[in-house]
Amino acid sequence: MTRYIVNCCHLNYQHSRLLSFYTTAVSETIVRTRLDKTSSKLETHHEGETDGLTFITSYLNDLLSQKGAPDLRVASYVFVTVLASSYALDDGLVKTLMEAVVSDWDGSVEAGLLCLAHLAQHLRLTDLPNVVLDALLKRDGLVDDFVVVKRQCSVDKLVFGTLQGIVANLCECQSARNLSMARSLLEQHLMDEGFTIKALEMILAKTENVAVRESNHQLPALISQLAISPATATLLQVIRQDVCSKPAGPVLDVETGRKGLAPQDAFVGEMKRDQKHTELGLRCLKETESRLSTISISEESFLASPRPSIFKPLREAFVHACHDKKLMAQLTALPALNRGTATSNFFYCSFLVSLWCGVDEGSVRKAAINAMTNHVRSNGPGYDLQFLLPYVLYSLSDTSARMRTATAELILVLREYLTRNKDQSQTLLLGQEHVYGLGKTSGHIQWLPSKEIVRLYDLVLVPGIESCTLHSNNVRDLVVNELLGKDWGEESRISGPSPSIQERQAVLGFLCSHAIHTPLLNVKLFLLQTLNKVRAVGKITRMTALSPAIAALTKAHGPTLLEACGEAHINLGDLAEAHLGILGTDAESTSILQEILDGPLPSILTEGALQLIRKRWSSAWPPGVQTTLAKLLLRKGLPPDGPIHTSQSQILETLASLSLSPVTLLALLDDLPVIASSLPSSGSNPKRRRLALSSSKTRGSSPEYDTGRSIRVIIVVLELIEGCHTAGHTELLRGLFDILSDLQLARDQIGGSLGYMQVLTINCVLTIIQGASNLSTGQIDQSAVRAEVLVDCIKTTPSHQARNTGLLLVSALTPIAPKTMLNSVMPIFAFLGSDMLPQQDDFSRHVVKQIIGTLVPRYVQSLDRGKFSLDSHVVELLLNFVAAFEHVPEQQRMDIYTSLLDSIRPTPCLHLFIAILLNKFPRGRRIVRFAVNFCKQYSIQIRLTAIRSYLSLLSDATKAKPAFATQILRPEAGHTRDECLVHLFSFIPAVLACQDLIDEVRHLLLDDYGADAASTARNLCEEILSQILNLMEACGIARRLNVAGSQALTALLSLLPIAATTDIYEKLLKHVGNDQVRELMLRSFKDRLDDASGERSAQTPCVKFLRSLISAIEDASEVALKVAALNAIDSIIELFGRRDPEGIVQLIAPIAAPVCMRASNSDVRVATLVCLTTLIETTGEASVPLIPLAFGGAVDNMADSVAPGSRNHTLHNATQSWMASILLHVPWGITGPSLDRLLIASYTSASSHMGAECEQARVNTLDTIAHHVGPGEAFRALTRTWEQAMKDGPLAVKEHMRLIQLIVERQSKSVILREWKNLGDLFLEAFDLRRIQSSPRVSSKYNDSELDESEAMISNAAIATTLKLNDAAFRPFLGRAVRWAHASLTPDDPKGSCDRQTALYTFLHTLFTSLKSIVTSYAGFLVDDMVAIIENARHDDNESVVLWRRVMQTLRAMMEHDQDGIFRRPTHFTLMASTLVSQIFVAAQSDLHAELIPTVVQLAITTDSLTHHRELNSLLMKHTQSEHSSIRLASVQCERALTDQVGKEWLDLLPEMLPILSELQEDDDELVEKETSWWIQRIEEILGERLDPMLQ
Repeated sequence: MTRYIVNCCHLNYQHSRLLSFYTTAVSETIVRTRLDKTSSKLETHHEGETDGLTFITSYLNDLLSQKGAPDLRVASYVFVTVLASSYALDDGLVKTLMEAVVSDWDGSVEAGLLCLAHLAQHLRLTDLPNVVLDALLKRDGLVDDFVVVKRQCSVDKLVFGTLQGIVANLCECQSARNLSMARSLLEQHLMDEGFTIKALEMILAKTENVAVRESNHQLPALISQLAISPATATLLQVIRQDVCSKPAGPVLDVETGRKGLAPQDAFVGEMKRDQKHTELGLRCLKETESRLSTISISEESFLASPRPSIFKPLREAFVHACHDKKLMAQLTALPALNRGTATSNFFYCSFLVSLWCGVDEGSVRKAAINAMTNHVRSNGPGYDLQFLLPYVLYSLSDTSARMRTATAELILVLREYLTRNKDQSQTLLLGQEHVYGLGKTSGHIQWLPSKEIVRLYDLVLVPGIESCTLHSNNVRDLVVNELLGKDWGEESRISGPSPSIQERQAVLGFLCSHAIHTPLLNVKLFLLQTLNKVRAVGKITRMTALSPAIAALTKAHGPTLLEACGEAHINLGDLAEAHLGILGTDAESTSILQEILDGPLPSILTEGALQLIRKRWSSAWPPGVQTTLAKLLLRKGLPPDGPIHTSQSQILETLASLSLSPVTLLALLDDLPVIASSLPSSGSNPKRRRLALSSSKTRGSSPEYDTGRSIRVIIVVLELIEGCHTAGHTELLRGLFDILSDLQLARDQIGGSLGYMQVLTINCVLTIIQGASNLSTGQIDQSAVRAEVLVDCIKTTPSHQARNTGLLLVSALTPIAPKTMLNSVMPIFAFLGSDMLPQQDDFSRHVVKQIIGTLVPRYVQSLDRGKFSLDSHVVELLLNFVAAFEHVPEQQRMDIYTSLLDSIRPTPCLHLFIAILLNKFPRGRRIVRFAVNFCKQYSIQIRLTAIRSYLSLLSDATKAKPAFATQILRPEAGHTRDECLVHLFSFIPAVLACQDLIDEVRHLLLDDYGADAASTARNLCEEILSQILNLMEACGIARRLNVAGSQALTALLSLLPIAATTDIYEKLLKHVGNDQVRELMLRSFKDRLDDASGERSAQTPCVKFLRSLISAIEDASEVALKVAALNAIDSIIELFGRRDPEGIVQLIAPIAAPVCMRASNSDVRVATLVCLTTLIETTGEASVPLIPLAFGGAVDNMADSVAPGSRNHTLHNATQSWMASILLHVPWGITGPSLDRLLIASYTSASSHMGAECEQARVNTLDTIAHHVGPGEAFRALTRTWEQAMKDGPLAVKEHMRLIQLIVERQSKSVILREWKNLGDLFLEAFDLRRIQSSPRVSSKYNDSELDESEAMISNAAIATTLKLNDAAFRPFLGRAVRWAHASLTPDDPKGSCDRQTALYTFLHTLFTSLKSIVTSYAGFLVDDMVAIIENARHDDNESVVLWRRVMQTLRAMMEHDQDGIFRRPTHFTLMASTLVSQIFVAAQSDLHAELIPTVVQLAITTDSLTHHRELNSLLMKHTQSEHSSIRLASVQCERALTDQVGKEWLDLLPEMLPILSELQEDDDELVEKETSWWIQRIEEILGERLDPMLQ
C-alpha cells in the first residue's frame, strides 16, 4: 500500500480521500502491531517492541524522505505521533524522529510543529537536537505557531527546550531576535506554571554565570524585561525571594556553583552565602526572643483554633534557622517552645506539625519533619504519640519526593519509639486533653489503643512505606485498604492477617474524629477525600462518623472560610465537595442534602451539592426521591420575587442537565400554576368559554405565584420536558395540552413570551407523538388530544415558528388521532392557504408538504367513505390553496402544488385545479405557463384525460344552465363570460403544444399502434377533437374564442402523425371559411412538417397535399394565407424535393407564374422566391423549365426592391439568393442576355446603397458567377455591361472590376492567355474612364476621389491579369496601350489624349510598384515617352500637371527597382538628367518640388557613379548661378536633398561645389542664404569637420 501511495503522489494524484484512507489504515496497523508484540514476559516483550519499531520505522524513513508531496508528509506526521504514543521510545529515537520531521518540511510546517509537540512530551530530557532547534529558530512567526499548536496539545517541553537552546545561544553570541523571541515565549503563557518557573530559574542561573565572566551580555537585559512584564514579574519575584530565603544549599545555588564558577570560586561563594544567612538567622532569632519575652503564653497547642499569636514570629525564626544546626538548637531552647520535659513537650511537637503541614517551601517543611524525627529519636519512651498519625499520613501525600522520604524516616523512628515503650499500658497520650486546644473539642477525639497503634505501624505503615514514597497517591490506597480489609479493597501490598472489623472501626473513628476537628484545612481535605472512598466499616457508615463535619461546615462563616482556604492554598470548592462526599444514598443523607439546598442562598455547599446531584442522579435515588429533589430545585431556582442570582442560575442549569423520568415530569406538570385562573370571567368570549370548558385540568393557581413567576415556572418546566427523552410517553399529553389551552386563554396577558412558550409546548407534544408512531390508536388516550386548542393556537399565534411546529404536530397527530383532527381540518386548510404558503423559507415549505402528505389523503379518504360530495369538498380545498398562489414563492410553487394533487389523486382533480387557477388569475400569461409545466409532472394518459375533462367543464360553462361550472368558473370583477372562456381556452393549445406530449403520443401512435396505451391515447385525442369542434360551433359568435379554438385544434392535430393529418387539413381547408383560421392551420402544418423527416409514410400524402395548397393560393384573398401556403410548400419541397424532383416541379409550376412572382404584395413575392430557391437547391437540373418562366419576374423584383421610395431589403435579398442558387446548382441556366441582366441589376443594387446585408447578398451572387460561370462567357458579359457599370457609378465600377479580378485569380494562365484579347480590349475601355468622365457630354461625373478609387480598382484588376501573362502577350499590349494613349481623338475632345496618358501611367505606376524588378525591362521602352511628356507638360493646365505627377511617380518606381541598369546607360542617363534638371525652372515657379527633387535624388541613387554624379552636379551648379532667386533656391534644396540621401559619395564632388557654396553664402536672397547654411551644416555633419577654412 505504501509503495502504491508513494507512486500516486509522484504522479500528483494526492487525493484527500485516498490519503485519509491510507492514514487510517496505517495508524491502526501501528497500534495493532504494538498489541501483537506485547508479551507477559519481559524479555519477549522487549524483543517484540524492537521488531515492531524496526518494521514501522523502515516505512517512515521512506515516507519522510519523499519530496514534493506535502499531503503525504502530513500523513507521515500522523504515523510518527501514533508511534510515539504507542511505544515507549527512548530519547535517542525520539530525537531522531524529530530531526526527520523538520527535514524538508516546507509546505507542512503547521502539521510538523504539532508532531514535534507530541514527540517532545515523550522526552525525558528536554534539550532539543541542534537540527530541530535551528529549524525552529528560522521560523519568523514561531511564537504565533506555538500559540496555534497549544490549542490542540501541550507544548510545555517543546517550548522549554526551545528556550534552553535560545539561552545557550545567547551565552555564546548576542542576538536581538533570539532575545525578543525568548521574552515572547515566556509572556504568551505557553507553558504551565511549573515549566515557567523552571525556565526562569534557568535564565537566572545563566545570568549569574555570565555576569561573572562578561558584564555586557544580553541575558541581564532579558531579566530586566521579564521583571517589568506583567506575565512574569510575579513569578520572578517569588523565585528571587526563595533564593534569598535559602541560606545554604538551594538547588539554584548548587547549580549555579557547578555550572557558572570554578570549584574554588564556588566553595568560596558558598561560604560567603552561608555566613550571610547565618548572620541573618541570628538577628531574626534575637528579635523573636525579645518579642516572645513580652508575650504571655497560655495556649497548649499550635493545632488549636485560632492559633497562638506566637506562631508567626516562631515560624519566621524557624524559616531562617532551619538550615543551621546551631540556630535550630537555640530555637528549640527558647522558653516559648521548651515547656516541660523533652518527651512531653507537646507544644513544640504541635509547632512542628503546623510547619510541615503548612504552605511554606519544601525545604522548610522538610526541616520540620527532620526536627520532629530528631526530637522523637532523642527522647525516651513514656508517651503515646498517635496524634501525629493523621499528619504523618498527610505528609506521605506530599507531591515532593524529598518530603515523602523524610516522612518515611520519621515513621521508622516512630516505630522504633513504640518498640522502646515496652510497657504500653503505662504510656500516656501526648496531647490527649489539649491536642486541639483546651475544651470539648479535644475531648471528642477517638483515640486508638496502644496495641492498635503498634499494629498499624507494624502491618500497615512500615510495610507500605516504600510504596508511599514512590507516589503521593499511594498513601490513600494504603489507608483505604486498611479500612476496607482485603475482601473490600484492592489487592493488599502488605502481608499479615487481615484486621478485624473492630480494629477497622477503631481506625475509622480515629481518622474521622481528626478529620472533623483538625483546624488545618489541607489536612482535613486530605482525610475527607481519603475517607470518602470508604462507604462503611461494619455498621458504622461514613455518614454516621463524619456528619458533624458537614454540620460544622454549614455553620461556618463564608468569607472567613474562604480566607482560610486561601491561606492553606486549597480551593473552597474542593473542600465543600469533600464534605458533601460524606453523604450517601440513605434517607438521612438525602434529608441533609435537601436541608443544604433548602437553606439560604448562596451557601458554601450549594455548588458542591449541585455537583453531587448531577453525579448521583441516575444511580443513587429512586423516582420518588428524584421527584422531591426536582421540585425543590425548581422552587429554589425560581425565587418568588426579585432577579435570579448566580446560585439560582446554577440550580436551574443543574436541573436542566438531569435526566428526569416521566414520573418526575408528570409531577412537575401537575404542580404548575394556571395563568388564566387569575383573569376576569371569559363569559363574553364564546371561544374562550369553549376552551375553558373543554379543559380537564384540575390544578389551580397558587397565591404565591403571580403571573410573571407563573410564566417563568412554566417556561422552565417546558424546557425540562423538551430536554428529556419523552418520546412515546403519552401520559404527558394531557398536561401539555392543558398548558397550551391555558396559554390561549391568557395570551393577551402573557405578551412577548407567548410565542416561545407555545413553541416549547408544541415541540414537547411533537416529540412525544413522533415517539408514539408505533403505538396503535387504542393505546393512546384520544381525549388527551385537543385539536381545537391546537388549531386555535396555529391561527392566532404571533410566532412564525409556533405556526410551523403546530402544523407539523397536526401532521403527526393525524395518523394517531384521525377522528379528532379531521373534525378541524378545514380551518387548517384555510390557514395554509392564507398564511403558510406565502412564506419563503425552506422550513415552511417542509411543513406545508408534511401537512399535505399526511392530512389531505386522510381527508379525501374520509370523504370517500362518508356521504359528502367529493367534488364540492375537493373544490373547496383547492380554492383555499389556490387563493395563496400569487403569494407562494415562485421556486416553491411546483413542488407544493404537485404534492397537493398527488395527495388528492391527480386523475379526477387535475382539471379542477387548472380551471380554478386560471379562473383566479384571468390575465396572467405566466399562470398559463405554470399550468402547462404543472401538467408535465404527470403521465400522458392523465394529461389527456385532464384535457378532456377540462373541455367538458368549458362546454358546461357555455350552456344556459351550467351543471357544475358555476362552482368553479366565476368571472372576476370587470370580466365577461366570453373573456373568461377565452382565457381558459388559451390553456388548451399551450398544453397540447408541449414537446414531450407530442413525442410520446406520436411514439404511441406510430410504433405501438395496436397496443392498449395507443388505443387509449387515440380515443382520447378523438374525444378532445370532437369537444373542440363542438365548443367552436357553440361559441361561433365570439371571434376571439373561435381563434383560440382554432389554435387548440391546430395544436391537437400536431399530435397526430403527418400521414393522418394531411387528409384532415385538406378537408378543413375546404370547409373552414375563416381565412385567419386557415392561415393558422397552414402555419401549424409547416411547423408539423419540420418534425416529419423521420416519418417514412409522409412523402406521398404531403406531395399530394401540394395541389390543395396551390388551390388555396389561387383562391385566397388574404395575403397572410398565401404566404402561409407558400411557406408550407417550401417545407414540403425541402423535405421531399430530392425524392421526386420531376413530380414536385410539375406540381408547383404555377407559383413561378406572374400570379406569384408579380403579385402586388411584396411578402407574397418574397415567399415565392424563397420557395423557388428551395426548389432549385433540392431538385437541381429538374427545375430548369421554371427558370425562364420566373427569371423576368425576378429581375423586375430586383429593380422594384432598389427603386427609390420603395426599397425592400427582404425582396432584394430573396432575389439575390434565388439567382445565386441558379448559378450554384444550374450555372448554365443563366447565360447571354440573362447574365447581362443579372449583372446590370447587381450594378443598380450597388449604386443604391442598400446596406451591409444587401451588399453581402449581392457579393455572394457575384462570387458565385466567378466560381461557376465559364470565364469566356463571364468576360464577354462583363465587356457588354461595362458601359452600364460606368453609368451606375463608382460602386458599380468597383463591383465590376472586383468580379474581373476574382475570375482572373481563379483561372489558370492558359485560360487567361486564351481570353487575353477580349480582356485587353476591356482594360483599354476601362483606362478610358477618366477621359469619358472629363467629357462635357457626361451629366453625372465622378469626383476626384471616386475617380482615383475607380482607377485604383482598374489597375489592381489589370495587375492581377498581368501576373497570368507572359512577355509575348504583355509587351504588345503595352505598346498598343501607349499608342492608344497618344492616338488622335476628335477635335471636340482636345484633352482626351492627356486623360488617357494619365490613366495609362496610373496603371504603370501600380505595375512597377507592385511587380518591382520583374517588369523593369519595360522601362527602357517608356523612357522616351516619359521624357516627351515631361518636356511638353503645360503647367498652367490642371490635367497636364496631374499627368506630369503620374509620370514622376512612375519614373521613381522604375528607378527604385532598376536592377538591369537601364538608367545607368549614358544615353538614358544624360537624357533623363538633363530633362529632370531642366524642370527646376518650372518647379521654382510652381509647387512641384515634392515630386521633382525626390526623382532627381532617386536618379542619383540608382546610377551610383562618380561620373554620373559629376554630370548631374554640374547641371545643378549651373542653376545655382541663375539670375532668378527661386531657381537658385530650388537648386540648393535639390543639392541638400542629394547630400542627405546619397551621403559621402555625393560629397566627393565637394571641391567643385566650394566656390559656388562660397558665393551662395553671400546670396542676395535671404531664403537662399538660409538654405545654403543648412546645406553646409549638413555637409559638416557628414564629414565631421568644419568647411570654414575651405570656403575662405
